[in-house]
Amino acid sequence: MPGHPAQGPSHTSGMRYVAGVRQGEVTQGASEGALDAPRDAAEATRALLLEVARRTFSRKGYAGTSLQDIVGPAGLTKGALYHHFKSKADLFEAVYVELEEELTVRVRAALAASADDAQSQLAAALDAFFEASAEPAYLRVVLEEAPVVLRQRTRAIDRAIGLELVSALMEQLIAAGEVPPLPVEALAGILLAATGDVALEMASRGESARRDGRAVIDALFAGLRLLAREPAP
Repeated sequence: MPGHPAQGPSHTSGMRYVAGVRQGEVTQGASEGALDAPRDAAEATRALLLEVARRTFSRKGYAGTSLQDIVGPAGLTKGALYHHFKSKADLFEAVYVELEEELTVRVRAALAASADDAQSQLAAALDAFFEASAEPAYLRVVLEEAPVVLRQRTRAIDRAIGLELVSALMEQLIAAGEVPPLPVEALAGILLAATGDVALEMASRGESARRDGRAVIDALFAGLRLLAREPAP
C-alpha cells in the first residue's frame, strides 16, 4: 500500500521504502515534488495572511488592527507572519499592492473586451476603474488608509503598477488624433491622480461623485481632442 513500508526487501537490503520508492532510488519527479511541498505550503500561508489582513484592514483600518487580529483568525502564530512580512506596515503594503494589481487586471480585461477605437478604450478603462474602486476593500485600504500609512510609497507603487497601462492608453489616444502629442507620462500621471480623487469622493457621495467626476474627465479629453484637431499654425 502506498505510504507504508514495503515488506520483504527491507529485511535483506537494509534500504527503507518511502511512499513506494526505496531510499537512494528517489526519482527526479519525486525529488522535485518534495522540494515543491514546502514552497507550496509557504505560498498558501502567505496567501492566507493576505486574505485575512485584507478583510481586517478593510473593516478596522490600519491603526485599529493588531497582528493578533490577523494571525488569530488565520490560525497562525506571529512567528509565521514575521516569516513572510517584517512588520504590520509591510503586510499592509502587500495588501495594497495586491489590490492595485487586481484592479489593473480588471482594467486590462475591460480593454480586451472593448471596441478597438481609442474613445471606447478610454471609456472602458474608466468604467472598470470606478467599478473596482467602489469596492469596500479598495476604498478603505488603497484610497483612505494607504496615503497615511505608506505616504510617498503609494505614488511609487501606483506608478510601478498602473503607469505603463495608462501610458499605453495615452499613446493610443495620441496616435488616433484624440489627444495632442503631449508628454505621455505626464498625461498618464494626471489621469491617475484625477481618477483617484474621483474614486475617493465616491466614498462619501456615491454615484453622484462618479457621474460628476466622469463628466469632468470627459470634458477634459474633449478639450484635448479639439486641440489635437486644430490646424497647425
